[in-house]
Amino acid sequence: MSAATTTAQPSEDVCELPEAMRSLVIPRRGAGTEPPPIDAPPIDPHAAEYLAARLREKSAWIDKILADSRSEPDLVQEFRAADGGLAAATPLAAALTAAIVTSQGMPGYKNPAGIIDAWIATRGLPFAVRAAVELFGVGVERDYYSRDPGRLVRKGAGYEEVPESRRRFDLAVRLRRHLVSASEEDYAQVREILAGDRAARAASTLSDSFSRALTSFLMPEHADWVEADFAHSSWRPGMDHVSPWLALSSITTAQQVAAFPAVPGRAVNVGQVLQEPATLWTAFDSVGSGLLPLLTLWPDDLTDADTLLAIIASTPTDDAFQFLLDNIDKKYYVAAIQKAAKRFPRRALRMLAETAHSGALRDTARGRVAATVLRRYILANDEAVQAELANLDPVARELVEKIRPADVPVPEADADALPPLFVSPPWLTAVKPAKPVVITGLVAPTGSGLVWRDGEREQWASGASARVEKDPRWTVDGWDDIARSIARHGTASWYQNGPFAIYAPEELVRPLLPGWKPEPFEAELWAKGLVARFGAEARMCGRSPRARSPASSSPWSRSAAGRSRSSATTSSGIRCCAMSSAAWSGPPAPTMGSTAPSASRRTSASPTSQTANTPSRTTRWSASRIPCTSAPGWPGGPRCSPTTRSSSRSTSSGAPSTPSPTRRRPPAR
Repeated sequence: MSAATTTAQPSEDVCELPEAMRSLVIPRRGAGTEPPPIDAPPIDPHAAEYLAARLREKSAWIDKILADSRSEPDLVQEFRAADGGLAAATPLAAALTAAIVTSQGMPGYKNPAGIIDAWIATRGLPFAVRAAVELFGVGVERDYYSRDPGRLVRKGAGYEEVPESRRRFDLAVRLRRHLVSASEEDYAQVREILAGDRAARAASTLSDSFSRALTSFLMPEHADWVEADFAHSSWRPGMDHVSPWLALSSITTAQQVAAFPAVPGRAVNVGQVLQEPATLWTAFDSVGSGLLPLLTLWPDDLTDADTLLAIIASTPTDDAFQFLLDNIDKKYYVAAIQKAAKRFPRRALRMLAETAHSGALRDTARGRVAATVLRRYILANDEAVQAELANLDPVARELVEKIRPADVPVPEADADALPPLFVSPPWLTAVKPAKPVVITGLVAPTGSGLVWRDGEREQWASGASARVEKDPRWTVDGWDDIARSIARHGTASWYQNGPFAIYAPEELVRPLLPGWKPEPFEAELWAKGLVARFGAEARMCGRSPRARSPASSSPWSRSAAGRSRSSATTSSGIRCCAMSSAAWSGPPAPTMGSTAPSASRRTSASPTSQTANTPSRTTRWSASRIPCTSAPGWPGGPRCSPTTRSSSRSTSSGAPSTPSPTRRRPPAR
C-alpha cells in the first residue's frame, strides 16, 4: 500500500511553469528539423494602411525631425528617398519610418507590433527581418523632458524611455512569433540573412550591438550568437531597457545564465528586468532550475520582488527553497514559501521542520517565523503531513508530531457553560457607555532624536551610494541649478533628486530640506542615504506646510508599532521599506504658519490606557517606515495610511488639537 502510494505521488523535481504564466512565455523555434506545432499569428490586413495614414497625419512633426540640424544627414536622405512608402523602401528606410512613428515624441500609435505585419504583407518575411534589424540600430533621440520632436540618429549612449523600449520589444516579439511558425524554407533564408548581418557588424558600435541583440533574440537556438553578445555587451545601467529584455528572452543554457552581465557594474538592474516580466518567465521556461543563480542576485529590501520570488517558488530544487527560508523574515518571502509549499509539499515540510528545530536559528527571527509557518502548514495539511512523517529525520519528526495534536476538533460548548459576556456581548445590548475620564494639563513632548545601531548609519550611506549614479548621463545640470529648481518649485526632476540628496555639498542641501518635496519615483534608492547624511533633519523633507504638525505624518516619518516590525504595507498598497531600528522620538517643533498644541485642551482617555503621569502621546517616527513609493505631501502620490493615526480637528482658535490619547492603533495589515 505504502509503495503504491509513494509511486503515485507526483515528482517534486520536475520544473513546470505555472499555468497562469504560460501566456507570458515568448515562443521560440525548436532545434529539430520539424516545424513546431504553433499557429502563425494572424496578420493585420489594415496595418500598412494605418501606417501610411499615420505618416500623413504627422507629416509636419516628421518634417521637424528631418530638419533638425542634429539629425544624421545620410539617414535623412534615406528616409526622404522613400518618403515613408513601403513599396520601394529599403530595409533601412522602412526602419527609419518605424523609428519615427513609434518614438516617444510621437505617442499614440495604436498597434506598434502591427508594423511587422505591414512589412510582411507588403514585402515578405525576409524584408521584415532586415528592416527590424536596422530598426534596432536607429532611433529618434531627444533631450529628456524636452518637447522637441527630436533628431534622427543611430542609437548610441542616449537614454531611451521605457514606453519607447516597450514598443520596440513588442515589435521584436511579434517578429519572433512569425518566425516560430515560418516554413522551413523561409526560416533557412532568414537564418542566412541574420548570419550575414552579424558578420557585417562584427566591429560593433553601440548601434550595431543593439541590432546584433535582436538577431540572437530572433534565433536563440544559436547559442554562440547569444554568448558572443553577452561577452561584448555595451549595456548602460538604467539607460537601455530593451537590450536586457532581448537578452533574457534569448537564454537557453545554464552557461548563458552564468555569463549574463548582471553583476559587474550592475549592467542590468532588477528595475529594468521587472518592467517586462515576460522575459523572466521566458528564460525560466527555457532553462528551468538553471535560472536560479541569476534570480537570487536581484531581490533586496528595495525591490517589489513578487515576480522574482514567484519564479523561485516554482523552482523544484532544495537550493531554491533554502533561499526562501534564508530570507523568511523579510517581506514577501512568507507568501513565496506558501506558494512553494503548495507545489512541493514534501520538500516544504522537510525543510521547514529542519529550519524550525535548528539550534542556531531557534531564538532568531528566522527560526520563529519558520516555526509559525510550519505550524500553519501542518494544521492545514494533516493528511499530507501524516504521509510524509516517515521520511523526516527523527528530530524533525518529533517536532511535527508535537504540533499535530493541536489540530483536534473541540466540541461546541453549551450557552449555559459560557460566561455571560460571550453569550450577550455588550454591542448587542443597549448599555449606556460610561462617562470617560478627563485628564487635563497634558503637554505634548517636544524635541527629537535619532538612534542608530552600530554600523547602521554607514550601511545606509554606502547602500545609497551604490544605487545612485553620481553623474547621470541624461543630465548636465550642476548642483547649483538643481538647488535653484528645488528652491523655486519644491522639487527637481526625479532623476536629479537622488544624486543631489547623496552627493551634493551638505551646505547646499541642508537649507532646502524643509521645503523640498521630491517626486516619489525611485526615492527608495536614495531615501536611506539622505537620512544617513542629515539625520533627524531629513524628516522635514517632503512635508507640506499643512503636514508639519504633531497630528500628521510626513513621507519620512511613520508612526511605528514597534521595533519588531521590519516593514509595513498600508491600506492603499503603498510599500514601506524596512529600515531596521533607527527611530525618531517626539513630534516636530512648530513651524512658521502653525501653532503649538494647546496645553489646556481637554482630552479624554480610558483609565486603563492613560494615567495622569503619562504624556498625552509620544509620537515615534520610526526609520523603519520610510516609504518606497509615495506618501502624504509628495506630488501626485496617493496618501498612505500611517500605522497609528491622530485627530487633525482644529480648535476654535485655528490651532491643531492635541492628539486624542484614546485613539487606538488599527490592527496590523
